[in-house]
Amino acid sequence: MAGDGHMTPKAIANRIKAKGLLKLRFYCQICEKACRDENGFKCHCASEAHQRQMLLVAENPDKYVTSYTREFQQEFVKLLSRRHGTKRVLANQVYQEYVADRNHLHMNATRWNTLTDFIKYLGKEGQVHVEETEKGWFITWIDNSPKALARQAAIQKKDRQEVDDEERTQRLLKEQIDKAQQDADRQPKEDEQIKELVRDNEQQPIKLNMFAKSSFASTAASNNTSASNGTTKTKMTMMGGLKKGGGLAALAKKSSSNKPADGKDKPTSTAAPEKRKLTAMEEIIAAEQEQKRRKEMKSNGVHGDTGHDRHHQVEVGITNSLLTMSAHITEKLGLLVGGAALGAVSFATYQKMQAKPAVVTPAVISAPVPRPPVTGSAVPNSSLDRLENAKRIMPFGSPGPVNDLVYRNAYVTSYNRRDRNPNWVAEHMTAESLSRGKGVDRSNSTFKEDDTIPTQFRARLNDYFKSGFDRGHMVAAADVKNSQISMDETFYLTNIAPQVGEGFNRDYWAHLENFCRTLTKSFQDVYVYTGPLYLPHKEADGKFYVKYQVIGNPPNVAVPTHFFKVILTHRNGNYSAAAFVLPNARIPDSTPLEAFRVPIDAVERGAGLTFFNGMGEGKNGLRDLCKDTQCKIVLSKYHEAQKKALPAP
Repeated sequence: MAGDGHMTPKAIANRIKAKGLLKLRFYCQICEKACRDENGFKCHCASEAHQRQMLLVAENPDKYVTSYTREFQQEFVKLLSRRHGTKRVLANQVYQEYVADRNHLHMNATRWNTLTDFIKYLGKEGQVHVEETEKGWFITWIDNSPKALARQAAIQKKDRQEVDDEERTQRLLKEQIDKAQQDADRQPKEDEQIKELVRDNEQQPIKLNMFAKSSFASTAASNNTSASNGTTKTKMTMMGGLKKGGGLAALAKKSSSNKPADGKDKPTSTAAPEKRKLTAMEEIIAAEQEQKRRKEMKSNGVHGDTGHDRHHQVEVGITNSLLTMSAHITEKLGLLVGGAALGAVSFATYQKMQAKPAVVTPAVISAPVPRPPVTGSAVPNSSLDRLENAKRIMPFGSPGPVNDLVYRNAYVTSYNRRDRNPNWVAEHMTAESLSRGKGVDRSNSTFKEDDTIPTQFRARLNDYFKSGFDRGHMVAAADVKNSQISMDETFYLTNIAPQVGEGFNRDYWAHLENFCRTLTKSFQDVYVYTGPLYLPHKEADGKFYVKYQVIGNPPNVAVPTHFFKVILTHRNGNYSAAAFVLPNARIPDSTPLEAFRVPIDAVERGAGLTFFNGMGEGKNGLRDLCKDTQCKIVLSKYHEAQKKALPAP
């Protein structure tokens, strides 16, 4: 009857299954079959179908666990992104929503034993932000999709466009004014003084020499009458004159007080004093002096100023018209002597000033002033001269390359800005440094970017996301178990390089790191240098090429072809050393360690480094480490068990 069929055990089991009330321990993930109770689960395990499935799983168990792990992670993150987006939500709430689906994949079939381990793994992978509170673990999904990144870029571009053009103009204008003011303050200032010509004998006739040396000083003054005028003008001052009350000094003074033809006074500016213009006579003398100086330099074989101070002086150019006028007046003055000559010159100068005042073209000073090339015997010999010569060649500084040295508690690293990988990482291990400190746990550490590196050269967590490579430690976290702070510092990306995961980072490379730690049992000090290499390989055409992959979006981080470890040990005053170079690829555990042993100078040539130069001649007398101890890796069963139980780094 219908009522009896509704109450049959099978019908009841189907209703319970539909409500999701079955216990996880009575569910077979391999067969995807739920059992009502323990007896039903035993019967299922003894069935022929289950036995066939288990035989298939036994052939490659890692394949099934990895598949279930990947599927569980993808479905969980998909549910989080669709239902909650980028909102902060309790991790257990998301998990309860996930298991509400009767066809969900159970966590006990994955490599994670608890939800906490799974949430920490998502945080290390950069897929979610993880926050631990009193109420539990809260997570926030990180949207790294191309659409989201494009949307963020569009928002930033819009914000930049919304900046008012007038504000930008005012800001740039203010910067130019400040720069011009600073340039003016750096220029030397000299007091202008007009000295009188004192005659000891009033009866002695006046002799006029057009080629007499005169002293001129050029000073730079900043014109502050306009906010947009940041140039520096050059003013010539004649340090000499005639007797007070007559001659050129009186004419110049009279000329400066003349009014224009319309009879109106010239407007005066209180912001800046009026510049004194050169008289025609001063221009003539300056032109003759300049012409004479150039002839002397040409006769001596000098083609330019060689003095250091001349590089920073501003020369006032004299136009061709003034030079022509100078020659004409000089010819006329050659026929005159005494007072007649002085009167003629004064009258001609006065007429010239009234007709067309001379205009001095202002010179614009830019910093730094280019220096003339070094020629002949001026080639620098000393280190100081070479430094000055380098400043002339590169007035705005050297472009690099810059290798950032980062100092941590347990290691020192040199960071390569181009490859986004360390050049080398150095550490010092002893038996005491390997002792575990209280509360130190690797699970408390997370990978993080190093903010000591400029943003544009920094390796990022997203560069490793779905790259297919592990974030391989140069200094292992297990080497600094004495301090949680020191262990956390090993997770900076300046101590990380891309490494092949299965068969290398999680296997042979880990065995080599363990070998270095075991050396502290036989030696007092163990010094280890670790770093990446980019070595050439021979291809089918018989030529050698250096090729390596670059990961990231955009591609930033170079994937090394090899890695090196240079080891130096100390015991009772004796030092031993050995170097190993391993390919960044799968390496069978059965491969002997000495198969990767190379001379230290081979690593130096390949990496462009030098090791142990501070030892002096003692470097040549280093003992062979592999003769003082057995260079052999030890396979750990515990390591194999951990590799299957813990998530990939």
